[in-house]
Amino acid sequence: MKVAVAYDHRGRGRVGCVKATIEQQGHDFVDLGPEGEGTVDFPDFAHAAATRVAENDVDTAILLGATGMEMDMSANKLKGIRAARCNDELDAHTARLHFDANVLCLPGELVNETVLRRIVEVWLETGFAKRERAERRIRKIEALEQGADPRQVPHTGD
Repeated sequence: MKVAVAYDHRGRGRVGCVKATIEQQGHDFVDLGPEGEGTVDFPDFAHAAATRVAENDVDTAILLGATGMEMDMSANKLKGIRAARCNDELDAHTARLHFDANVLCLPGELVNETVLRRIVEVWLETGFAKRERAERRIRKIEALEQGADPRQVPHTGD
């Protein structure tokens, strides 16, 4: 799996931990973070990584900010992106399994490295369940991206 990682100045301190975890899992790490040590604007880096996911250049992206919320809000503005801010392993597991989330947003300043490492491991190990109910709900999200009423997506199956 190819994993893009982007971060702002407040997420920079956790990139080494995330990179090591990705590589220990046998995946490729693509660094899209800022050069230098100055402050940067998080939307620039969320956009860079989410665009790579939306264009199928990478399989997933991991975004690091102070809280993860800033990255989540930015990434979710792009069509085809289902970014999830995850604070623990259960969040990561649920986002991947039930919602087919394709961008992980992490709170670099709110969790310790042990928790951060475990969230990334679970994210990379968990696949989408592909149940009809979950797929229908994703189609409804896609309808929203098109400006359509999600209630118009047919309800079939469970």
